[in-house]
Amino acid sequence: MEKNRIKAHLVTSYTTGHMGGISIYTSPPLGIIGIAAAAAAHVSVSCINLMPLRDGTIVKKYIREIARDESLDLFGVSLNISETRAGAYKIIEWFREVNTHTPIVAGGIHASHLCEQILENLPVDYVVCGEGEDTFTELCDALGRGETSPSLPGLARLEDGKIAGDTSMRLVGNLDALPFPDYSKVDMRIPSALYTLPVEKYNLREMKLEDGLPVETARGCPFRCVFCGIAGKTLRLHSPEYVRDLLLLLHKSHGFTAFTFIDDCFTLNRQHVLTTCEELNRRSIPMTWAAQTRIDMVDDELLTAMRRAGCRLLAFGIESGSERVQPAIKKNLNLKLALENIKKVKSSGINVQLFFLIGHPGENRLDVKSTTDFLKAAAPEHACFDIAKILPGTELARLASEAGIHDDSFWITQREGAPYFTVGSDENTLRAALNRLYFEWYRLRRKSPPQHIREIIRRIVELAPDGVVVKESFAGPSDCAILVFEIEGTEAVAELLYNRGRDRSLFLDLVVSPADTSEKRKYFTKLLRDILERLHRASEKNSRALFKHGTPPDV
Repeated sequence: MEKNRIKAHLVTSYTTGHMGGISIYTSPPLGIIGIAAAAAAHVSVSCINLMPLRDGTIVKKYIREIARDESLDLFGVSLNISETRAGAYKIIEWFREVNTHTPIVAGGIHASHLCEQILENLPVDYVVCGEGEDTFTELCDALGRGETSPSLPGLARLEDGKIAGDTSMRLVGNLDALPFPDYSKVDMRIPSALYTLPVEKYNLREMKLEDGLPVETARGCPFRCVFCGIAGKTLRLHSPEYVRDLLLLLHKSHGFTAFTFIDDCFTLNRQHVLTTCEELNRRSIPMTWAAQTRIDMVDDELLTAMRRAGCRLLAFGIESGSERVQPAIKKNLNLKLALENIKKVKSSGINVQLFFLIGHPGENRLDVKSTTDFLKAAAPEHACFDIAKILPGTELARLASEAGIHDDSFWITQREGAPYFTVGSDENTLRAALNRLYFEWYRLRRKSPPQHIREIIRRIVELAPDGVVVKESFAGPSDCAILVFEIEGTEAVAELLYNRGRDRSLFLDLVVSPADTSEKRKYFTKLLRDILERLHRASEKNSRALFKHGTPPDV
């Protein structure tokens, strides 16, 4: 039967909750642009990354415009981040409200693990399970032939109200058989500054994993960490020549000089890394790059080769600094070796970024303290912290189900966030521990706040009553400075929140920090209010007010 070239539109979810991070907002969505490139001979496909958007009204209007396109043959939605499923669900529903005939296909890791739930609860016709390039291309072929219920590997569907098709995870065998992802399918003009770093300044102290243009050199990870939804997948590699040619193309076509290899464990195949570095050096591509791997899978020879080939940052998932927790989460790191290798990475001239999770099953306060101690000993250039989430398809989800604290109905009945494994500690306790980790991290960095904020801190020191000492101060998160007080031998932590209004007036608030663990919070809160009022009164006596009290709305 003759095939017709069909028309498709692929979108990512938009952000409805509190998800943050520049990488989530601006990175080109490799999933849909890779699928678009693979299916290019079979489908005319448009792609849009909606992740930077938070305004549902704008997204709804855009989706309804797509839905009114009578020539559209297939609409695809990426469900790749479980925490942003609410946006994807709304997109699917908004599209179907306007368009009742065009098939909808969902894909991504969330949809793959919950394909039955997606098909039974949302107006979705197909779910691509696993890696989507081959399955999506074959689906387009089938639709072009007029088939409405194709039976394809990795494609699930509803038939007479029951799940039909193949719900197993389909993987691409030969990665080099895939064409280069079509980065031109999404607008990269706005975030391009992130990916074009001053390569002549090879120290790049501020480069983080999320600052490079995402590029894939391999797929799969054989390790079985309990919190990971892709644990135990077979490792497959792009050839070093493929990687070299892709980077050359991206540099020549778009001028990009900063890249992030998004492989789950970049150095898993040691020889592959060495050969890839040789290829990058041979072509002398002006570039800087970052990668993530396991801390126990680096050595002096690898580090030297990577540094010479342009590597300026390596990220490692430590997750817990507790020797007791490591085997429980199946990370199984030797933490003493980890600290030794972190020193080796730094000595090689490569920056270190570490990832930590708290809230693991069976974790206690001593384990969290061990994580804090590890952070201090490692002193990485960059660090990220989060609470361990129960994500679909993970060992943690199975453990939570057996403990009776979670089942997969959560993902459809609760459309925001992700659940925590909180047996033995409630969410407030976990968040307090997370805040304490952030506090220790900012304390470790010890960066100075802006000059005008340093002046205000000096005034706060002067206005503090007798017996109250400001031991130290340093920059915290954006528009925040952290002050450490000592009150009757007890350490108390405050945050000086600041930003400027549209009239350039400075707005301040001085509050007890979430990282404060003292038992004198009520007294400390009153103390901070009194200091702030004194500071405010003192500024009003000047001819020009130093600041306005409180934080302005919508600034």
